[in-house]
Amino acid sequence: MWVEEFFHLSEKVSKQDVSDYDRNRSAERERKQTIKNSLVEGKSTIEVLDVLYRAELDGLIGNYQRVSELDEALFKELDISIKSIISSLRSKIKGLKNAYWHELFDNYTPLTSRLTASSRKAFIESITRKTSIDFTTSNAYAITVWAIKNANGYLDGQMIETFKRMVDSASIINYKSNEKVFKKNSYMYFREDYDKHTHFKLDYRLVISRTGGGLSKDRWASRGGLTEESANFIDDLIVIAKNLGFNSDDCVRNHNFTAGQKEEFYCATKAGKHLKLMELRVYMNGNMHVKFNQSFMLAFNVEVGRLRGWIHNAQHAAAEMDVPVEEVKEYLNSSYSLANDSQVAGLLMLAH
Repeated sequence: MWVEEFFHLSEKVSKQDVSDYDRNRSAERERKQTIKNSLVEGKSTIEVLDVLYRAELDGLIGNYQRVSELDEALFKELDISIKSIISSLRSKIKGLKNAYWHELFDNYTPLTSRLTASSRKAFIESITRKTSIDFTTSNAYAITVWAIKNANGYLDGQMIETFKRMVDSASIINYKSNEKVFKKNSYMYFREDYDKHTHFKLDYRLVISRTGGGLSKDRWASRGGLTEESANFIDDLIVIAKNLGFNSDDCVRNHNFTAGQKEEFYCATKAGKHLKLMELRVYMNGNMHVKFNQSFMLAFNVEVGRLRGWIHNAQHAAAEMDVPVEEVKEYLNSSYSLANDSQVAGLLMLAH
């Protein structure tokens, strides 16, 4: 008994009974709380993270240094190899470093909230690949600047890609100067030769197929009653709308889709006017029937036309799309830009 009391072994044994998963979760909660308590006015996020990381790293290394001071005979008695200690230390340092990089990335919401699911995944993967370097103030600032510059590259591409996913021969409205006729029921044909077909806009009423299965068979594991891919597609539409000035905090999780039942999503314009963004019905065959706000769809068509080089100015777009030029002027070059976002500019202040 005196041995356990002298070395406080009973307390250590009880801690060992906790699983690695629970231990890591507990450490993560404690770290987040410490960071939250340390973020005071006058100190930057990166500066705070750097100080806390150094403190944790010093503590970790200190523990292993004390272990290394033990008698070699004790290592043999306990069947502990020097290689295993070195391997464990390297693994712990890598895990700690990754934890602090991800704490930094949690502050990138002004960037990631503007990206669709696929763009967001690619963006996070791209910055994660750069975190093999040590977590320091200078490295964190450099990666933040790199992230801002590269996030901008996803915005235009994701708008075109989302537009492409919505294309069906029945949803096409040719520009006035485009005399081509699309084949009926030629969705797959069109998708395969998308770049050959140009100068068209989408109707505001669409039947969208192949969005990832539609309704989920597993209601408990679903998001709003939909498959992951279908839920992502709808949330992507909300991101695109937000980037075009139709702001919405709604998402699929706030809804419960059932076959054929209407679900409505709302938004607010830059002027603060509240509008219905879209209403959707999802059917058992996986098809989505969508009715978009006509102003949003005009903005979407105008910006995609501009990005694809199909229109050159407001007058040209108005003539091709057969809409008043005043309406086109409101939406031409209206898509979101990181350079004009004060929240994104604030990311540059993380290290200052």
